[in-house]
Amino acid sequence: MTAATTYDACASIVVEECECPGGQCAPAGGALRVLRAVVRAAGGGAAVAVRGLLYGEPPANGLTLEMPGVLADAVAWAADDCRRAPSGRTTCAVPGGAAQVRFSPRGADVHLFRVSLGEPVLAARSREDVSVVLAWDGTQRAGSLPASDCRSRELGLRCRGR
Repeated sequence: MTAATTYDACASIVVEECECPGGQCAPAGGALRVLRAVVRAAGGGAAVAVRGLLYGEPPANGLTLEMPGVLADAVAWAADDCRRAPSGRTTCAVPGGAAQVRFSPRGADVHLFRVSLGEPVLAARSREDVSVVLAWDGTQRAGSLPASDCRSRELGLRCRGR
């Protein structure tokens, strides 16, 4: 970038799409992008798996997951449930391992997250999209996949972002 100007009074500056190389600007810090979601409602037991990207630092002091229209209740991990490895990977698991989330570094301030829930209580489907909300340390990040990226099956739902 040339001839940049500093704006002391502004917390963020909006960059026009044409100013980013190839029209592809990096997502804002803290953005959450959901890539895949799988919900199995019955058969071998309920299960939920979600995969996506978090732009910014992952939580280290516990977090809460909500999936409106998918999970009946929020899933929470306390600070004692989370561990950060020297590699930068952060893993949170409830005792017994029925709920786990892992954040793995994928570049500067980008982390791949994976959530796996075994035997969660599912809500009656009330939304067309699949939304994921992560909250920690007073912040809340949300991402979703539209209904057009999802296929319903008799015993569940499969969604894959494009």
